[in-house]
Amino acid sequence: MKEGVFISYRREGSSTFAGILYDMLCQNFPASLIFKDKNKLLPGKDFREGIDRAIDQAHTMLVLIDKNWVSVRDKKGKNRLFDKDDFIRYEIKSALEKEINIIPVLFEGGQMPIPKDLPPEIQKLCNYQAYFIDADVVISSINKLVDHIRVLSTESLGHTITETAIKFRKDPKGSLKGFTNAFVDVSKREANAAIYFWNKIVKKKKD
Repeated sequence: MKEGVFISYRREGSSTFAGILYDMLCQNFPASLIFKDKNKLLPGKDFREGIDRAIDQAHTMLVLIDKNWVSVRDKKGKNRLFDKDDFIRYEIKSALEKEINIIPVLFEGGQMPIPKDLPPEIQKLCNYQAYFIDADVVISSINKLVDHIRVLSTESLGHTITETAIKFRKDPKGSLKGFTNAFVDVSKREANAAIYFWNKIVKKKKD
């Protein structure tokens, strides 16, 4: 089941905001489900494998975009987004391929990129609805973002429970373990949502 939230950000210019966002997300969700590279990638491990694993487990990616996001360049003057080895490009490309929710989070003057600002493989990012962080009410803005992520989390859980319940109807013994596992590491709110989806399907069968 996809339960995680992946924070995609550049350390240059975004570290402070990413840290605040990470801390607030951890106050509302299990910390084990929130991925931020400096907090989760271990020294001596392949960072791409860690990123791939985190995206595989995520239902939502937050792409943090400040005013310099599309124009950051490397030491040779090349736009980093057009470097095939750029990790931000890699993260977004992976999220698009896995079709998870993507929320561009605009802060400190950040604006949505237009297609020509991006390499072809991640231009689809321009189609995603962005979320704006109001500089005058940062904490309130993040709290509203957390509420939205919670909705996406519940939808993800509902989809998982629905699939499991359908399998349960076909194979009660074989699918019971899968349904039980779907409840592991979810909050009370998500557990209640799971019960709702389960009862909805069982009731439909009875009717």
